[in-house]
Amino acid sequence: MSIDQFKAELRAHRLKEFEETWAEYEAEDWAQQLRLRLAATRRKLAGLASDPAFQQFLAVAPSGMTHDHQLFTRFLDEAEQWIAGGNLRDAESRLDGVEEVIRRKRDALALWNKAKVLAGQTQRVGAGRASKRRSWADAVAKELMLPGRTKDDCWNRLPDHEQRCLETECDGADLRFWRDGDTLMCIESGNDGVASRCMKKSTFKKRYMRRGQ
Repeated sequence: MSIDQFKAELRAHRLKEFEETWAEYEAEDWAQQLRLRLAATRRKLAGLASDPAFQQFLAVAPSGMTHDHQLFTRFLDEAEQWIAGGNLRDAESRLDGVEEVIRRKRDALALWNKAKVLAGQTQRVGAGRASKRRSWADAVAKELMLPGRTKDDCWNRLPDHEQRCLETECDGADLRFWRDGDTLMCIESGNDGVASRCMKKSTFKKRYMRRGQ
C-alpha cells in the first residue's frame, strides 16, 4: 500500500468516526429536548387535572369532552420508555398528541370561563336592553325552526363549538351562534361593535322557539 493510499484510508476512517460521533451527539441532543418536553407536559397535565374550574367544566361539558388522566399519564410513561430506548420519533409523536389534547382542553376551558362571564354580564343588563335581546333571540329561533319538527329537534341543529357556528342577520348586524351545553351562545357584530350574548335553553325554547316559523 502506498503512502497516499494509507493517508486516504486514514482520512476516510477518521471521517466515518466523526460522522458516527456527530450522529450520537445529535441523537442525545434530541433525546434531551424530548426529556425536557416530557417534564413540561407532565406539569401541564397535572395542572389541568387539579384545576377546580376544569373539574366544574367537565361536569357540564358535552358528553364527548372527557378527561382520562390515567390514560394520558400512561401515554407519557410510554413516551419516557421510548426515549430511554432510543425510539425518539415515536416518543415525539406521542408527546405531540398529548400536548395537542391538553391545548384543546385548555381552549375549551377558557371559552367556558368566558361564557360564564358573559352570562353574568347578560343577567345584569337593564330592562332597556330587553327588546334588543329579544330581537337577536328571535332571529336565531327563526333560523333554527323547521316546519313539522319539535323544539328539541331544532335545538339540536345548533353546533356545539364556536368554530362550527351558524350565522344569520338581525337589524343589520351579523349573528354567529352555537350552543355550550344547555346555553345558547351568540356573537353579534354590527355598526355598534361586537357584543356577546347568551341564553339558557329553557328560556329560549319557552319564549322564542315557536312552531311554524
